[in-house]
Amino acid sequence: MNKAAIALALSMALMSGCGSDNDNRVDEPNTPDVPDAGQSPQTGSGVFGNVWGPDVKWQLEGPITIYLDKMDRADWVAQTEGRYSDIKHGFTVDAEDVRKVISKPLRDDIFNDGQITFADILLYLSEARDDFHVEYEWGEDIGAYRYTVWRNEDGSAIEFDEVGKPLGQGDPNWYASWINDTGEFKREFNYTNWGELLSTRLELTVLQNESGVLLRSYSDAYTYRREEMQRAQAERRKTSENKFSDNRVIVPSVMIQPIGGDRVVFKNVEVRPHNLRPDIYKKDAMITLADVYLSMREQGLIDVGFSFWGKLSTGVDIQHFVVNSVNGVVNQGRLAYAIDASETKYKSDVMHKYGLGQMGPGSTVLSTFCDGIGLNGKPSGIPDGIIDDECEKYFSEKGLEIDISDWYGDRNKHIFSDVWPMYYPVDSAALVNKKLSFFYTEEAERLGGDGQYPIYDIEAAIAPLTNKHFGWGIADCGTCHSLQGIHSNNDQGSLGVNPKPVDVLDLGRGIQSYEVTEGIEAVVAPYQCAQCHGSNGAPSGHGAVGTCFWCHDNDFEPKNHGTVHKRFNKMYEGAAAEGSTAIYPAEPLIDVPSVDREAVSKLSADRYGDPNYLLNVLPAKENQSFVYMHGLYSGDMKVRGNSDWSTDPVYPDPYSCMTCHPNK
Repeated sequence: MNKAAIALALSMALMSGCGSDNDNRVDEPNTPDVPDAGQSPQTGSGVFGNVWGPDVKWQLEGPITIYLDKMDRADWVAQTEGRYSDIKHGFTVDAEDVRKVISKPLRDDIFNDGQITFADILLYLSEARDDFHVEYEWGEDIGAYRYTVWRNEDGSAIEFDEVGKPLGQGDPNWYASWINDTGEFKREFNYTNWGELLSTRLELTVLQNESGVLLRSYSDAYTYRREEMQRAQAERRKTSENKFSDNRVIVPSVMIQPIGGDRVVFKNVEVRPHNLRPDIYKKDAMITLADVYLSMREQGLIDVGFSFWGKLSTGVDIQHFVVNSVNGVVNQGRLAYAIDASETKYKSDVMHKYGLGQMGPGSTVLSTFCDGIGLNGKPSGIPDGIIDDECEKYFSEKGLEIDISDWYGDRNKHIFSDVWPMYYPVDSAALVNKKLSFFYTEEAERLGGDGQYPIYDIEAAIAPLTNKHFGWGIADCGTCHSLQGIHSNNDQGSLGVNPKPVDVLDLGRGIQSYEVTEGIEAVVAPYQCAQCHGSNGAPSGHGAVGTCFWCHDNDFEPKNHGTVHKRFNKMYEGAAAEGSTAIYPAEPLIDVPSVDREAVSKLSADRYGDPNYLLNVLPAKENQSFVYMHGLYSGDMKVRGNSDWSTDPVYPDPYSCMTCHPNK
């Protein structure tokens, strides 16, 4: 349907909701609990009792940004803002164009047709470009493909001999980093310009929506270290295959910590496929990190719940199931559950070098592999930008060259558990709670039960509505009922609010709604109505107690929720007269080449008050910059009333949500 048709259908639905008392038409709530008529669901709430979400059918669509060898901070920002023509060091292709060239994933024994992995991007470039060629072969010892790349940087075509073999020496050290999409979220500083270096296998890792891929050559030592890790995982897989007759693996260690609980470590956890993503993987073919948690639930070791994230309020398109509860304790707003799966010996290899977000005096992130982190993954000394003697000797004896800057990046930590590959299991997995403190200030926290707004008990409603109500199922009482006309005896009492969004700093001062002044009309707040008249057909909640707006936008935007659908000028940098000017610090991006020592000295003086600090702690390195932040929010940026900047007093999040959609 086009936009005009949708608008017409919506207006007709609203008019029918304001009909006679004999009109029992129901406007179905926007819930994923009901599968499509006539179809058996394959996943989501219709299949799993502990999963809230739709019977999702996803494959990558839209732009894929590809960088070869290098990128800068401005490229990343342009990518996340959709300004693809401004990207200097990369180019963008459409997912459908990739599928036209690579019709099946390289591991088509595991993936459904149409899925795109990092390996498939390599193969696409080989087919689509004359100056880029890839050959690959299966490595049984590492349980992965080995890729050899020929690339002519001057753009000239690769030449082949008479039997079709490329001339010259190919490079076996190419690998990938994920350049994730941050959307309108500008507060993420914890990145260098190498993005998130993949520790997973290229052919087993799907791309995310609107992602970037950085492909480049690494050192011999980096490839050796990665294959050493993969070899250990392949051995575990082989041991499991000898033990089990079906697709199962053993994960040596899994650490679990629910919110408010102690950390517990489980040893030698048996894991099988649970097919949470049948849209991505063939039946029983893949084991993911989500399968680790689901297997533990099946065995009675833990309880775990998942919630589906679609396109978030930030514009980031997730489309994955995310852990939202452990042992009955749900996410507490920005006190959330974090996942991890890593090889213990290699976990500290990749560190946040040259990224200014956590690089102040006394920082421990200056250490990285072979420069403060030893071969065993443990601290080996004070980092100084020079290869440790132990590492120098170890790799030189093997005839391998090492470049420690290959480990200057960030660990891959934004892969979601339903696609985090565990087919070749790592030795350590985790599910713990984490405070996302740098995403917001304490004044901005809104959590069910904190008393900032009431949550009414609609089970005690004195005059609950039934499906005989002509507006049954429509959330916005104000669609049909004016505040003045609700009670004929002029007994509205304290009902009604000023609809202007409340700045989160004012919320911290106890303001729930601004005073009604001349020229402003108070409006109905439906959750106030619910205290006496019940939910009016609204579905139950799914356990969440905070930041409902984070997910219930775009794909899961609630229907007929009045001001929830409106957008306002963000309250930031003076965009509103009473705006919060310092609550969420977004800053102009910083990208200072480390070889420009004068600029580095100035940056050091500006940030740390010492012009020599950065000069002393990290050396000059070609193509390596000191970087920070992702730029400012646009001056005309619009946000919803419920956002990181404000609360909608008509539908205050999460208080009105938990009133009308009680968690049961």
